[in-house]
Amino acid sequence: MKLGLLCSMYDEIDTVSQTLLRTEKEWHYIHICQSGTLGTKQLLSQFHPRPGRIYSTFPNLADEYSQWELPAQALCRNYSHLFRSTQGLELDYVIAITGDTMLLYMHGIYDIIEKMKEKNLGLGVSKAIGADFHSKDLTLEDLEQGKGGGRKQEYVPDHQPQFYVVNHGLVREEGMYCDINVINRWTSEEDLGYESVKIWGVDKWARHQYIYSDTAEGFQDGLVFHAK
Repeated sequence: MKLGLLCSMYDEIDTVSQTLLRTEKEWHYIHICQSGTLGTKQLLSQFHPRPGRIYSTFPNLADEYSQWELPAQALCRNYSHLFRSTQGLELDYVIAITGDTMLLYMHGIYDIIEKMKEKNLGLGVSKAIGADFHSKDLTLEDLEQGKGGGRKQEYVPDHQPQFYVVNHGLVREEGMYCDINVINRWTSEEDLGYESVKIWGVDKWARHQYIYSDTAEGFQDGLVFHAK
């Protein structure tokens, strides 16, 4: 089975380095995309770009967007770039992680993939059921005044960005995650979830998502969230 690892990071050098140290041999393809260049030399001392191993950088967007907008803008840009880079490749599954998600070992990931195969589902995602995220109709002034929330996380298309699994056929054939629309500039979970709606429609997205956890950080078989 050919697996790809896609990592969107900022300054989580130690965490990403540990992930590479522990799992590098498991991946047919690795692409790391960093916002800014903090710690680049330290990271590249453990990661040597070569065929199947790619390291990209984009400008840090902190000067362009408010603190509330920055995460979604950077994440959608980086993930779009990462997924586009795999479109011409023959991979079976791609695993997307943020830089503060450390991979210790692969058993849990393999288990998710097997369940996705059994159920014939294209995505393996976690939700944050019960959480109240920012609604897209909020304004910057609302958030600056402490008026947030409004998008309750029930069984909506939204999914967590820290770790998810994608059947690569969806990327290769449908362009999934290759051009992620920032439809909610405050909440990347809605932006990522909307990719299911783009491909399958409002009424059918739920048939294609395998929810491996109802809570954002409930899955811990080989993963450490917010490891920075």
